[in-house]
Amino acid sequence: MLSPACMLIHCYFFTTIIALYSYKFMMVVP
Repeated sequence: MLSPACMLIHCYFFTTIIALYSYKFMMVVP
């Protein structure tokens, strides 16, 4: 199993990617 810190970093990274994609989509489609 992954360590809590590794899981936290992975979750944070995944959330950041989703946020960036959502922001990009909002910029393209006003």
